[in-house]
Amino acid sequence: MPIVNGTVDNPNIMPFVNGTVDNPNMPFVNGTVDNPNMPFVNGTVDNPNMPFVNGTVDNPNIMPFVNGTVDNPNIMPFVNGNVDNPNMPFVNVTVDNPNMPIVNGTVDNPNIMPFVNGTVDNPNIMPFVNGTVDNPNIMPFVNGTVDNPNIMPFVNGTVDNPNMPFVNGTVDNPNIMPFVNGTVDNPNIMPFVNGTVDNPNIMPFVNGTVDNPNIMPFVNGTVDNPNIMPFVNGTVDNPNIMPFVNNANCVLWIL
Repeated sequence: MPIVNGTVDNPNIMPFVNGTVDNPNMPFVNGTVDNPNMPFVNGTVDNPNMPFVNGTVDNPNIMPFVNGTVDNPNIMPFVNGNVDNPNMPFVNVTVDNPNMPIVNGTVDNPNIMPFVNGTVDNPNIMPFVNGTVDNPNIMPFVNGTVDNPNIMPFVNGTVDNPNMPFVNGTVDNPNIMPFVNGTVDNPNIMPFVNGTVDNPNIMPFVNGTVDNPNIMPFVNGTVDNPNIMPFVNGTVDNPNIMPFVNNANCVLWIL
């Protein structure tokens, strides 16, 4: 693993050219990886397995980002900081998915629990109009109060019905999409804990970072998955690839 001008020049492992890797197995171009296995382009990954484009993932197979948002219709793409996936897409920080879409901060899916202008607009489940339910068949609201004790009654501003119960103003029904303290607490859908995903089966986040070793877990905002390309404090910490220690020229080999 020779170093030329402070860079690695070994095409078999992870050579550097002008401070960047230029190896087809893990090459960097202008300080970014340009490898089909985990390539970077202008500081972003451009790999179909986990490619980034402009600092975002652009891989429809895993979790591509476009302009800092996911753009993968198969998993949970974001557009402008929100999901844009037909399976769980967001548009303008709203879901635009027929399974749970939000439009302008509201759900717009008549099949699950669509919102319109911050209210549910689904007559089949629990539609809201001006912050109140407007579905006499399920749980209508009159002046912000429930007027149907048979379906989904509220107690002190929360639902007290096992079919769609709320606890502290949040849903507490694991069969639909329960919330606990304003976060989803259903591991079968996409639960959030403190505003982060806590479901290892989908894409859990811990403190705003991914904590799922099966997808692309992050620790302190860095990847911590030795099977992909883990980072620790912004550096690679995978002895199987080529760990970095706070310096691209300081290469630590762990045999």
